[in-house]
Amino acid sequence: MTESSETRIQMKALQRTLCFLVAAGAFAASCAVSAQQAGNPSSGSADPNSVVSRFPAGSIKSIEMADTALADANRERAEIQARFAQEEQACHPKFFASSCVEDAKERRRRAQLKLRPVEIEANTFKRQARVTARDEALATKRQKDAAAGIDRDSATPPMSSTPPTSAAKGNEAVQEPSEKAPKNKPKHAQGKPSPDRAARHESRQEQARAEEEANAAKRAQNIADYEKKVKASEQRQQEIARRKAEKQQKVEEKRQLKNQAAPAETSPSAPAPVPAAAGAAK
Repeated sequence: MTESSETRIQMKALQRTLCFLVAAGAFAASCAVSAQQAGNPSSGSADPNSVVSRFPAGSIKSIEMADTALADANRERAEIQARFAQEEQACHPKFFASSCVEDAKERRRRAQLKLRPVEIEANTFKRQARVTARDEALATKRQKDAAAGIDRDSATPPMSSTPPTSAAKGNEAVQEPSEKAPKNKPKHAQGKPSPDRAARHESRQEQARAEEEANAAKRAQNIADYEKKVKASEQRQQEIARRKAEKQQKVEEKRQLKNQAAPAETSPSAPAPVPAAAGAAK
């Protein structure tokens, strides 16, 4: 009975040791696979056909290029998500599945983060192009309005300098005094705009130009504020991912230490059957 009990204890200790070795081997294999996947060129970091390679910083010069860059970025995001789904599915049969999934998520986050500069540049270019087009349209409209105002001012025909005929003189004699007072007619009705009207028109033009410049500066500030918020959000996401990775690493280290301590806890109980053997000898 004593020998069988001691044998069972030794077998249990051996089983725990084997389990630990198997777990360590599985973890090492998982780390090797993760490192291989991280260094795989198919992740999109060194692919010459990727969006980042085809649209480096400052390369977007037209609306068509911006639309193409955004469409390609959306397509590449879909490919990154599909690749992550495959990696996540492959992680489930592994021993440390949670660590494998976290590594896959980190690779997905890094791949998506590389697309952000291209998307920001394309959207910024499109917004600036819309602002420029609107400013040009407003400037054209102001020029047309100014030309139309001058045409209206000069549309009044000048007074005829030819002497009236005898029939016209007879008609003037019949007209009322209020109708034949050309001397009281204002000077601006003789083909030239009045100084006051021209000054008011110029003042309105200056005010419109000042308002447009203020609006353009405000739009530029809004674009700069938006880009600053996007950059701050990306930095926060990176910090959260880093903390999450550190937390996951600590959990894995604690789990390994616990697995290593499990065989050590059972080893002091091996000499326990010795007193029973001595009693049986008596």
